[in-house]
Amino acid sequence: MRRVESSPPSSGAGVYFALGFFAGVRTAEIMRMEWADVNMDEGYVRVALPKG
Repeated sequence: MRRVESSPPSSGAGVYFALGFFAGVRTAEIMRMEWADVNMDEGYVRVALPKG
């Protein structure tokens, strides 16, 4: 699990890019994320296990 040390980018595309490029999160995993997976207070994003 990686901690978020700085404020997130302001645009939605920037968030997708940061998760994919810097954290290695796959596009399908990003698209399945919900707000319940994001914890801004603790500074992390939970990536659910792939289905199948």
